[in-house]
Amino acid sequence: MRPIYVSLILAFIVTAFSHNGHAHPSLLPQPTNISSTPRLLYFHPHHFEFCNDGKESTILKEAFERYTSRIMENSYPGEGFLTSNSNSATFHDHLSHHGFSKQDAIRSVSVFVVSSDQSLGLQTSETYTLRINAPTTIIHATDVYGALRAMESLAQLSFRVKIDKDDDCFLEEDNVDVNQLHTFKFVDKENYKRKRRPIDRLVLVNETSIWDTPRFRHRGLLIDTARHFLPVSIIKSQIDAMEMSKLNVLHWHIVDDQSFPYQSEQLPELSGAGAFSSDTIYSAEDIDEIVHYARARGVRVIPEFDMPGHAASWGKSHPELLTRCGASISGGGTGSGTIFSRNNFKKLYKATTDFWFEKVGNGAAIAVGPIDPTKESTFSLIWQLLREVSTRFPDVFIHLGGDEVNFDCWSENEEITAWMQEHQDLGNDVRALLPYFIKKVIGLAEAAGKEAMVWQEALDFSSRFSRSVNGDGCFGGGGDGKSSIPRGADLQLPASTVVHVWKWASYLTSVNNILNAMQQQQQKQQDLAGRHLTTHSRRLQLNSNSLSSDASLTNHSNGGKDDDYWLAELAKVTKTHRAVLSAPWYLNLAPAGDEHTWERYWNIEPLNFKASIEQKERVLGGQACVWGELVDETNALQKTWPLAAAVAERLWSDDSVRDIDAARERMEEFRCKLLRRGVPAAPIGPGYCL
Repeated sequence: MRPIYVSLILAFIVTAFSHNGHAHPSLLPQPTNISSTPRLLYFHPHHFEFCNDGKESTILKEAFERYTSRIMENSYPGEGFLTSNSNSATFHDHLSHHGFSKQDAIRSVSVFVVSSDQSLGLQTSETYTLRINAPTTIIHATDVYGALRAMESLAQLSFRVKIDKDDDCFLEEDNVDVNQLHTFKFVDKENYKRKRRPIDRLVLVNETSIWDTPRFRHRGLLIDTARHFLPVSIIKSQIDAMEMSKLNVLHWHIVDDQSFPYQSEQLPELSGAGAFSSDTIYSAEDIDEIVHYARARGVRVIPEFDMPGHAASWGKSHPELLTRCGASISGGGTGSGTIFSRNNFKKLYKATTDFWFEKVGNGAAIAVGPIDPTKESTFSLIWQLLREVSTRFPDVFIHLGGDEVNFDCWSENEEITAWMQEHQDLGNDVRALLPYFIKKVIGLAEAAGKEAMVWQEALDFSSRFSRSVNGDGCFGGGGDGKSSIPRGADLQLPASTVVHVWKWASYLTSVNNILNAMQQQQQKQQDLAGRHLTTHSRRLQLNSNSLSSDASLTNHSNGGKDDDYWLAELAKVTKTHRAVLSAPWYLNLAPAGDEHTWERYWNIEPLNFKASIEQKERVLGGQACVWGELVDETNALQKTWPLAAAVAERLWSDDSVRDIDAARERMEEFRCKLLRRGVPAAPIGPGYCL
């Protein structure tokens, strides 16, 4: 068979198509506008580079190295995408008798960035245009992060094809350093002398034009490192996959009841006593590494320090922070001050989280609950922590929690009830202490230079226990239609606060949905589904006091898809505050009936609620959540991917992207691309990856 000198042969025409009907590999998320031609281009194997045609940027410099490797070494296999335009000939046979011209070789990608501002936040545009052509492909971006998105799109659209060894395919390279030839196979001595570099594959891409911009500014993923510690390597792999899917916010739920792995320099005892072990902590160096790694990929890191609930691990070093409840038990062992958990004790309360106890000596222990909001020492310690955290995490936001508070514990504490008697401006309902506490902590966060995010309960109870916004002198009550707040109380959250909507249904609907899901899963996953769905406390709203004042306690006949609840919550929240949605996107619950599938996540429409345009503009975006009760380093990536990609596409792509069959093909292909980049993504159905 005669040699093929690619640099000397006329272009050949190849009709590109795949088993799934695409003219080229698919792109996820689907861009705003994309057009491709059948013309195939190839990346020059030895003379291809990214060029920065703007100001110097370390972010771009690192990305150029990253994406050169991804395009040239890890491009998607193209065997399923290319055939000859002849029904009787294979692509390789066609290549043997024809070839590409010099005009088909992409030798460079020129990147033009308009803004020199490399800050990362809600103001970041991420808009880009990508024109794939030869010899130069051009990227125009508003900011460096738009350029990153463009490079990712280019990498996803590229695919490699093998060239049969019998074809003796060479590239003429007169200027190649002989020392570089050791990385290639040689056919004979003559080829070595002439410096011809044999190739066994080409990386191809269709001529394409893209204009792309995200629909929502906040597109996030929540990870939980308190229920199970996640090594830094796993977190970085999550960020790699986020970059691929164009997610831009890592919500790091770093501490909770179970452990306090954040290592504080000012308060080292918090992790010293609160972490699972001395090996399961995040040092200042670890956090810096993660934050830098994320920023280089266009991902913001927002830490969450959940309070006043979910704070038992704080009490392991500072038991004075926690509220002592009215209940006590025997069998606590010897000693005092130790915090431990009794899961089944929550049956005595309407609490939604595990019940925690403090040993008080003589074999006895007393139940402890949320952080005590009536002590000034509480806020002194929180201020020390927030002031330090604000320097560790550069993002303008910090998440302060505010969910699932055990109000019964507060009401049973004599010191707290006495304090409320002395502070009549709060009335006599301990639930008013939640917005009181959150508002004070938000003030501390603002003093440290941060804006606050909170779970929806903080605003729900703030609205209930604050004066009405119309100034008519009426005040919220305790849910029974009677006012319990005297004039003077002002517990409204600052307008700058972002409210995180996470409850997807009312209590009875939640229980019904979970029971239905358990029945569907019983045959194939009886043990896992039963244990998972009955103990996952974040989704079971067992405390009726934590429901919104207008929450419906009726069972909905909508097949278990109770979107009305969170849509109504969004409509309420956005009257006064910006919002982020997570309610329909709890990935750790998958698979569970038809409520937690990628199709379900993909089909969600965040703005499908009745409200003004101004209100809908207050929806910043959304987040997929992967809570850690049943997730650790062995399954975190599989639990997250490719499911999170369905959420990513919904938050990036235009609302008009609604073809579920086309989305399925993109999801299947995206999962294979994740595997090629080293992310062990789980399958979404039968099939295989090349």
